[in-house]
Amino acid sequence: EVVRPLYAAAKEDISRVTCLTTAVVERFLDVLALLVLFGIYLFTYRPESSQYSMGLLVRIMAFGIAACLALFAVLFWLVRSNRRLPLPKALRPHLENFRQGLQFLNGWRLVFSTLGLTVLIWVLVAATTWFTLEAFGLHLPWTTPFMLMAVTAMGYLIPTPAGIGPVHKAFQVGLVVFHGVDYNLATAIALVGHAAGMGPIALAGLIGFWWAGVPFREMLRFAKIDK
Repeated sequence: EVVRPLYAAAKEDISRVTCLTTAVVERFLDVLALLVLFGIYLFTYRPESSQYSMGLLVRIMAFGIAACLALFAVLFWLVRSNRRLPLPKALRPHLENFRQGLQFLNGWRLVFSTLGLTVLIWVLVAATTWFTLEAFGLHLPWTTPFMLMAVTAMGYLIPTPAGIGPVHKAFQVGLVVFHGVDYNLATAIALVGHAAGMGPIALAGLIGFWWAGVPFREMLRFAKIDK
């Protein structure tokens, strides 16, 4: 998450703060999308499991969406307003670079295009998850991938290479707790599902590096924020 915008900043001669801002906005939109999808799951499927509180999950989802929308409104105001904030002089250039990274908020066409592409990405992820469940003979509700994407996102919060470990556990717990899937079967699905999701992305990334003529060692160099 850090290397990608820093490399883009150096490659295209753009401010680091601007590129980092775009990465933060991307993750913000992902969180909002996952909360909405998880909400669709909760309102369209009512599992009989007593291992969790439906009311608590609904409140977490609702508060999360409200917080994201409030933050979105603040960012929108920050970009559209020309008002100078009472910041020290040394921080003002960084604020302008931050605003530059939010320029997609200046036009509704760009906003809807960004939201549309975000939805498309998560629909593709959901389709991959759905086909994995079907391949193992699990004919679960069509909204099940929405729940699994939300819980596995929590696994990615634990920093491990490619999410190995925490993501598998989160995927497994989602199937066992919400749908009563056999523990061993859920483990197998988590392993295959994660490989099916990350494998093509990793392969496409390596091809992209080769196509752009970017050595892997050069990418690692931009991971050091030393200037």
